[in-house]
Amino acid sequence: MSVTLVSLNDLATHLRTELEEKKFVLLYAYNGTGKTRLSMAFKDIGKQGEGEHAKRDTLYFNAFTEDLFTWDNDLEGDSARVLKMNAASRFFAGLEALEMETRIRPFLHRYADFDFNIDYSDWSIQFSRDVQVGEATQTIDSIKVSRGEENLFIWCFFLAIVQLAMDGAEAYQWVKYIYIDDPITSLDEHNAIAVGNHLAQFMKRKDHAIKTVITSEECSMVIDAGLPTGVLPPFSWNNKPFPFDELTCVQGQCLTPPPAVSLDPKKVIPSFDKA
Repeated sequence: MSVTLVSLNDLATHLRTELEEKKFVLLYAYNGTGKTRLSMAFKDIGKQGEGEHAKRDTLYFNAFTEDLFTWDNDLEGDSARVLKMNAASRFFAGLEALEMETRIRPFLHRYADFDFNIDYSDWSIQFSRDVQVGEATQTIDSIKVSRGEENLFIWCFFLAIVQLAMDGAEAYQWVKYIYIDDPITSLDEHNAIAVGNHLAQFMKRKDHAIKTVITSEECSMVIDAGLPTGVLPPFSWNNKPFPFDELTCVQGQCLTPPPAVSLDPKKVIPSFDKA
């Protein structure tokens, strides 16, 4: 049985319908097929009203989330380099009262060896790293982390908010859905595997009612998650097969892989602890 969909909005609505019976949906698709646009369509369906009083139901991670963080490289002094947060975004609403540093660090230290400090007075983040100088350890402040490290930090920032939502924090009780689009972009293979595995631990939590959609162009993301999956009926939109190869979900038996990709973990990724 196939499902014919006319637009991305129809697909977003279809995903919401599927999530009435499922815990989460995992989508694999090639780059440029509309995953980010789909995430925004999904988010917009749950948005009611405008401005400060707008209601929404989706906490999302995508390219727009990453754009909430921008570098101030201190071009004049070339020393006080900080990552600025867009304080106008509701993504950061109320965070100064939630001790975000202590929530982010346990996630970040899984992946990286640098540290950070958030200055809520000007919504900036300063990074630092300890280096060995002879027999002493020296802290270098105001460093500019690499693009991959920056993406890891933003991802860990997002995970800390997800944890607040799953724990029932008052500031995030509006979250009914979590939508994650391409969480491992710009990461090396090691960190991509770690992120996939770590994300799976979040998805296996059973102490909350939040539903999740994950989309990725990386087949390894599908594999690294290590979750039981099942294939939903194929679908199309605009009278053409939709670019996503398979729509998969947690409640099922198997996953149909993209062409020429083995799902044998021993052949695709190194072994790692899933406990």
